[in-house]
Amino acid sequence: MSSATTPPGNSDHRNQATAALRLSLTVFAVVLLGYVFTTERVDETIRTVLAVLLFGGLVAGVTKRFSYWVWPLVAITLLVALLQRPTDVPNHHWMMMYVSFAISLSCLIGRTDQERLDDLAASTRWLIVVLMGFATVQKLLSPSFMDATYIGFELARGSFATPVLKFFSETYQIVESNNALVDQLHASPPSELAEVTLPPPYPGLTYLAYGFTAAIIGMEAWLFACMVWLPKRVMTHLSLIAFAGTLAVLRQEFTFISVVCTLGLLSCGGNHKWVRLIYVVLAILTAAAVLKTLNVG
Repeated sequence: MSSATTPPGNSDHRNQATAALRLSLTVFAVVLLGYVFTTERVDETIRTVLAVLLFGGLVAGVTKRFSYWVWPLVAITLLVALLQRPTDVPNHHWMMMYVSFAISLSCLIGRTDQERLDDLAASTRWLIVVLMGFATVQKLLSPSFMDATYIGFELARGSFATPVLKFFSETYQIVESNNALVDQLHASPPSELAEVTLPPPYPGLTYLAYGFTAAIIGMEAWLFACMVWLPKRVMTHLSLIAFAGTLAVLRQEFTFISVVCTLGLLSCGGNHKWVRLIYVVLAILTAAAVLKTLNVG
């Protein structure tokens, strides 16, 4: 009399899927905690509830399968926060809420961790498509962006690569002076005739502004196309990693970057192990950079 046994290969595959899913959800929970601890745009009570839910899920995940019941509660709590201040929450709040609902659905509907992983990969892939598609269209429809006025203004204020500018004293002094002029204009009584002229901190500012404008639109359109037609290619994920890395250097919007990296990680599913490792490292580093902004003591 013979007994049925599970083929070793199938068992290994299931274990790999479970490990990949646990890692992705744990990273997203850490990124969410970074947002919860640092945002001032969410009610303190809601932040406390989110922190308890996420810590509870992380602790449970250490000893057994990640507590999937946590995610519907997290998603609903993020939705409540959004409904309280719909025009004030940042873009990444919306993204984290969508991802939380996607996790909830995949965990409740999927029968196996492999199914859950595949469902999440598909959901986050299309979330990136929507994100990059809308970002591209929004910029193409914005006259101030297309004529490089917006980027030129941001360059004159030193909004890009601010830490690097501090090594160039003359440029940094001009940037500081420009910011003082802008602050002075904002503090003055409203007037249609009020204006301020900002001296360029760099040579060839106009050409630099047009170059930045074209590069931003081109990169976002490229990521949109890659996620639509080439979602499983390593090139697609390397492009998203390059996008996140460039943002980290130029804008230091670390919460948004950590969310983008988590989306990339989830969209990989169980594929591209070394690419997933890069996403994990970037997500954790940027989440740590967010937490560093806490005023402890």
